[in-house]
Amino acid sequence: MTTLSHREGFMPESPEDLDEEALALAARRYGTTNTHDTLNAALREAAEQQTRHEGMESLAERVKSGQFDELLAIRKYR
Repeated sequence: MTTLSHREGFMPESPEDLDEEALALAARRYGTTNTHDTLNAALREAAEQQTRHEGMESLAERVKSGQFDELLAIRKYR
């Protein structure tokens, strides 16, 4: 996973570069009142979604590899 920070040369967009309509919708969704809090809330949600997505991909790979076949067979006979 790529990590971006101010120290590594990543500079956030300036406020005039932001999509004001999307920002307003996000502020309504998160109940925030300023750009800083709205962007942080949206970033946190995106990061959490990515973490869940990666977990589901990992689980799917384990299922495909047969890791749970024995458990499924035991359950079938109960």
